[in-house]
Amino acid sequence: MKICLIIVFNHRYDKNLEKLREIYRDKFDNIKFLVPFYDGKDADVFPVFESSHYFQGYFAQAYSYISDDSFDHYIFIADDILLNPQINQNNILNELGVGQHDGYITSCESLCDFSIYWPNTIDALERLDASTGVNYRELLPHIDVANNAFTSKGIYNVEINNSNLLRNNRIQPFQFSRALSHILDRSWSKSKLLNRITSKAIKLCFKSAAINAKLEIALNIVIKHNILKLGYKLSYPLAAGYSDFIIIPKKSIQNFCYISGIFSSIKLFVEVAIPTAMVLTCDKILAEANSKSALKCKLLWDSNSITDMEREYNCDLNKLLECFPGKTSFVHPVKLSKWSYNQ
Repeated sequence: MKICLIIVFNHRYDKNLEKLREIYRDKFDNIKFLVPFYDGKDADVFPVFESSHYFQGYFAQAYSYISDDSFDHYIFIADDILLNPQINQNNILNELGVGQHDGYITSCESLCDFSIYWPNTIDALERLDASTGVNYRELLPHIDVANNAFTSKGIYNVEINNSNLLRNNRIQPFQFSRALSHILDRSWSKSKLLNRITSKAIKLCFKSAAINAKLEIALNIVIKHNILKLGYKLSYPLAAGYSDFIIIPKKSIQNFCYISGIFSSIKLFVEVAIPTAMVLTCDKILAEANSKSALKCKLLWDSNSITDMEREYNCDLNKLLECFPGKTSFVHPVKLSKWSYNQ
């Protein structure tokens, strides 16, 4: 199997390019970099032009650069992921249990089953029906094909379960304002004041940094708890999951990059766009949870965990590589700009 390792930068930081080359040069023969707004001359770096919130658009822009019929799999990793030093192009697929035509992602589930605390849920739902200037429905697989792709992989989306949001027997598209008004009516019907609050007023509150995070999370929780009761159904199936480490097979790479570009054009958040594109284009998806591999990723979700690891290894990358955590496929994030490295 011939592997292409593609290292994806969220932000331009040219100083890390040489570090990454040194780390992986002896482990992967084919390494390419996708760097936003790059204007240098390195042949292994492809410039991309998109927000890091929608970095799936990088893949569409770089398809002609990364695509090669000789590659059997394309491995996309964030620039702040550090792979287990024992992993290389000859063993990575076996170590993770990835078959010839399999896609691999750390986690992948229906957006409807995703954490109710995740603040990107509502935005993703609204993206489906926002006016974006792109007739994306004509470009994506038909919804019946999409639903079959989801169900064949054991991923199920919310089904309509009452008719209070039906009009002329048609499901009404998700809109924040309508969802909020229904939730306010149902949850606080005794409060006339709250029932007069509109989504516009609340969205204005979001502009206040002091209350933005807590208010948005609170509303997201309420809406998620009420989606089934309200009878909403996604107008197009969506998946969600951690997307900084994925593997795409040769068979799927062209369609995956194409659909990734469509999702970028409608500003669908990357951790919804990439899992959904994989479900739609890969015959089979292997996630860490259903893999037989003994290797598991180590994700540092909070600043304390990151600081603890930096102190443990004294920000010495050589020490981390020499004493890498056992049974770990990769660590994320490792901000290379803060770590010393003797090449």
